Amino acid sequence: MSKKAAITALLLLLIIPSSSLALTTARGNGKPVPDVLNPTLRIKDPPQFELAAYGGSYLGNTLGQTWTAGVKAFAHMDSTWAFGAHYGYAELLTDRATRFGMQLTDSNLDIVDAQAMISNDVAMRVGSSLMEIDFYLTLGVGAIQINDQWQPVGVIGGGAKFYTPVKWLAFRVDVDNYAHYTDMVGNDNFDFDVTFTGGISLLFPAKK
Repeated sequence: MSKKAAITALLLLLIIPSSSLALTTARGNGKPVPDVLNPTLRIKDPPQFELAAYGGSYLGNTLGQTWTAGVKAFAHMDSTWAFGAHYGYAELLTDRATRFGMQLTDSNLDIVDAQAMISNDVAMRVGSSLMEIDFYLTLGVGAIQINDQWQPVGVIGGGAKFYTPVKWLAFRVDVDNYAHYTDMVGNDNFDFDVTFTGGISLLFPAKK
């Protein structure tokens, strides 16, 4: 397993259990669950639609490092499950002296995939108030275009969404991994690329 894959796995192992513990503690101490931890108040008249725009860094074993940007759209069926689609773009800045760089003729990278999201609602104390947060895991499948050739791609990632006082606006950070083959002269490379991104989410209808 590559170092990038190991880091992502470690982040997910830390995020998911800690978020579950926070919610279980609030519900299991015999006290009413605060509104900030009430999952029924996160989603108003489901499905709730989320449109997210992001930007950040793309790191690949074969492709090298570059920037990335894209959009995600989800339909939240409840506070846990959501389904949607994603489009991502990156401009390859691969070193032309590498074996892949010497055969690169198109620097545009495109990713299109369908995703499922599993969320867990928690809260964090900020001063004297509580901030609503969703920790989530995403799984997806689709296609990636590299050097003007399309290949299947699998997606696994996770992140956090931070709700704001504006009920239709949230901020999100994501770490996503893309498993795919990169076409090479002589043989293909199997790559496990990773992106680190941040962005904003628009929610329709807004939170309760």
